[in-house]
Amino acid sequence: MSVFLACAALLAAVTPVQANPLGEAKSAGYVGEQPNGYLAALPSAPPSTTALVRKVNIIRRAKYAQAANRDGTPIEAVASAAGSRRIVSLPSGEYFRSRTGEWEKKP
Repeated sequence: MSVFLACAALLAAVTPVQANPLGEAKSAGYVGEQPNGYLAALPSAPPSTTALVRKVNIIRRAKYAQAANRDGTPIEAVASAAGSRRIVSLPSGEYFRSRTGEWEKKP
């Protein structure tokens, strides 16, 4: 049994921790949530952020389409509801676009 524990500890020590690029970009203030349910890169974001935002938005759109088809509602309504929920639940310090189009930092 102790050999098993030793192997498990060794494996845990050498297993790389998976990075969370979206979380890192949000924490750095490069990416923000929008009321329409999609992400956007803030003006201060490095060019590499655009590809991440595009990838996440493609995944979100597919999920919104799936929910819209299931519920018989327009995709825009599903996306907007998701955007509102995300903005409300943002942690302090992350950015969102207000309904007037301005970027704001969550207090």
